[in-house]
Amino acid sequence: MHDIPNEATAERAQFSWTSPAGLLTPASWVAMVAQRYMHLYGATSEDCAVQAVADRRHAANNPAAWFYNEPITLAEHQASRFIVEPLHLLDCCQESDGGQAIVVTSMERARDLPNAPAVITAGAQGTGAEQWTMTNFYRDDIAGLPEMGTVARELWTSSGLTPADISTAVLYDHFTPYVLMQLEEFGFCGRGEAAGFIADQGIDIDGKLPINPTVASSGRPTSTA
Repeated sequence: MHDIPNEATAERAQFSWTSPAGLLTPASWVAMVAQRYMHLYGATSEDCAVQAVADRRHAANNPAAWFYNEPITLAEHQASRFIVEPLHLLDCCQESDGGQAIVVTSMERARDLPNAPAVITAGAQGTGAEQWTMTNFYRDDIAGLPEMGTVARELWTSSGLTPADISTAVLYDHFTPYVLMQLEEFGFCGRGEAAGFIADQGIDIDGKLPINPTVASSGRPTSTA
C-alpha cells in the first residue's frame, strides 16, 4: 500500500489490520465475504457466472453499452483468470468511475415533457453497524449485506410495496456474489437461496425478475452493464 499516505486516521488504522492479510483491493474484500457465503450456503462460482452472463447478454443488445455485441458464455466466465478466489475476472466490474445526472421534478411539470416520466415511489439509504468501505468484516456473520437489508426495509415500508410487486430490479453488480446477497436482503428469496432463485425463476429479460435491464433505442429491454 505504498500509494496510501502515512496518516494518523481511522482509515489508515483499518488498513494496518487488513493489508498484512492481503486485503488490499475491493476484489479481495469481496472475495473474503464471498468465500464465507459459499461455504455456508453451498453457492458456487458457476452460480455467480449465471448472473454475469445474463448482464452481459443484456448489454450485448444495447448499442450504447460498452460491451455491445460482446456476450459471454458460462464457459468463458469459468475460463477467465482468477483475480482473488473465488472471483474470476468476469465476476468483477471494469473501472467505471464517472458521472451521471438525473433530473427530478414534480408530476405537474413532468406532464409537459416529451417523454413519459418514471415516477419515484420511494427512496432510501442506509448503512450497517460499524460500516466500512464494502461492508463490515468484523460482524459475527459476514455472509450477507445487512446494510442493504436496512435500505430494503425502509423502501418496502415507505412505498407500501413488497418484493412480489416488483417486475424488474437494478442491483449494483460490481462483483457478482453481491448480486446474490442483494436478492436475499431485498427479500426476493430467503437467506442462502439466491442461487436457486436465479436458476429456477430467471434473471434474464424473459425471467421472473430481470436484473439490470433498460431500454435501448430500438425499444427492446436491455442492459447498460
